[in-house]
Amino acid sequence: MRRTFLAVAALFLLAFPAAAKQTSAKTSGSDKPPAFVFLDPSVPVFSDFAVGGFLTNQYGLGEWGKFALTTLGLGLDLEYTLPIKFPKNMRLGISQHVDYAHIFPKKGSNLKRGDDVSFSIGAFYRMPFSLFGQPFAFQPEISYAIYLHNVDGQNLSKASGWYSDQALVFAPALRWMPSKISKLPEWARNSFEIEFSPVYTISVEHDHTLNQLGFRLGAVWHIKGASGAKNDAKNDEALAASQAEKARLEKALDEERKEKERLQKELEESRAEQERAKKLEEERRAKELEEQERAKKLEEEERRAKELEEQERAEAKKAQLKESLEAVRKSPELLLGVDKSELTGFSPDGDGLNDTVTFRPATNYMSAAPESWSLVIYDPSGNPFKTWSGKNEFAPKEIVWDGIGDKGDAVFSESAYKAVLNVVPCAADRELLGMDEMSAKVEGGVEINSGIVLQKTGDNEWRVAMTKFRFDPNEATFKQLNAEQKKDLDDTISHLVDKFKKISGAKITVEGYANNLSGTKEENENELIPLSEKRAQAIMELIAERGIPRESLDAKGMGDANPIASREDRANWWKNRRIEFLIKK
Repeated sequence: MRRTFLAVAALFLLAFPAAAKQTSAKTSGSDKPPAFVFLDPSVPVFSDFAVGGFLTNQYGLGEWGKFALTTLGLGLDLEYTLPIKFPKNMRLGISQHVDYAHIFPKKGSNLKRGDDVSFSIGAFYRMPFSLFGQPFAFQPEISYAIYLHNVDGQNLSKASGWYSDQALVFAPALRWMPSKISKLPEWARNSFEIEFSPVYTISVEHDHTLNQLGFRLGAVWHIKGASGAKNDAKNDEALAASQAEKARLEKALDEERKEKERLQKELEESRAEQERAKKLEEERRAKELEEQERAKKLEEEERRAKELEEQERAEAKKAQLKESLEAVRKSPELLLGVDKSELTGFSPDGDGLNDTVTFRPATNYMSAAPESWSLVIYDPSGNPFKTWSGKNEFAPKEIVWDGIGDKGDAVFSESAYKAVLNVVPCAADRELLGMDEMSAKVEGGVEINSGIVLQKTGDNEWRVAMTKFRFDPNEATFKQLNAEQKKDLDDTISHLVDKFKKISGAKITVEGYANNLSGTKEENENELIPLSEKRAQAIMELIAERGIPRESLDAKGMGDANPIASREDRANWWKNRRIEFLIKK
């Protein structure tokens, strides 16, 4: 049995160089991996459940060795690696084992035969490393076990029967992941591990202890597979892109700084030229004064008039220079560009037409990146629906919106959404402009009007959600609508009918929804469902009048079912009061 143990251990250890040879044969020169890297962060990690099976073999030590030569058995393992991240991809987990072993008695002992069944629970700490490019993990484990023994005695021994004891099990396991062996299928390379581990067991039986030393060999299957190292390439690409963007911004700032220095130099040269001109002018005046002193009084009066005129011209030049200097220091100017074709008919339904809106924010006359910026899309009720923002950076040249809000909900059909750009300049620009605090905004923003949005919900199935229908209070009529509201209702029905006619042979169900103010079942059944059904029927009649066959139409009152906003979210309650169209072909 000892020879068997040594042979299995040798075969297991020889498998690693063979696998490493297969991988290293594909690399050469500087691509050859290091022979050994401890705590290698590139080794795949697991954060899930795993099941495994093991062959176990242990030899008795001390008193236990007097009775049994060895125990040989099989075991089942259930592990869970905790989703707690430690440095260098190290992990912590818990394990459970169920083992069965047959006891091989030693000749001449009082033991005729025996069987062991054990149940254990333990904890392990996983430390990854690589050997010749192959991923490994050192996984020491300590477990608490309960053993049940069924033994038969001989040589007049009365030790037959069932016994139980407790034990501590130490298993410094070595695991190998065959992820580098390309000939294996993907599911095997990323989910299986092969384990070899020495095992040391200390059993406490009545008033004495029994010791065993052996090994276990087996395999473990991770249900979710490996993670961690797969993201390295993506992380490297993201880091490279971030560094490139940082270099681009630094280059732009450097060019802007050089341009500012050039303008400053031109201003200084202009001042120097004015000083030289002023000095020449003063010299000329002095010469004139000497000549005028020798001249007559009339010439003195003429000189004084001329001097006054020259002084007025100098002050005018000074004022003009001041105006030119102030013109250089302009306040920040904000622009939010959007193609006019995208302002109406915005329908993000995946049909390739008007699915996105592209915003092009621009900030002019700023010496450095603003302290903060934000682009906010407001829903028809004025609540923030989608937000992009940043600090100490310029807004991107283009921001593409697909119609989805921050909470994952889509835009409603035939609704107006307003986009507003806000910028707070940096401290240097505020100081340059002599302002303690400033917030620049696009006045009025940009309004995006959505069209009919067909949201695909299945094969040949779509849904249109709308909140803009107005009814008389607590009624399913339109008598109290003013002329503008009635025209808006008429236009909306026309847009819906045009869209429905393009889907020939479709069955359309009009669903009415309402808000439950009291939150009670009685209000929903007695008031909301009847009212929402009447309103759905009213919309169905308007559609039928425009040419949609009545046999293809149906109406349902849904009451407070399928709420978009919770009762606590009062700001978005208006989204629950809506009409939806379910289209099936």
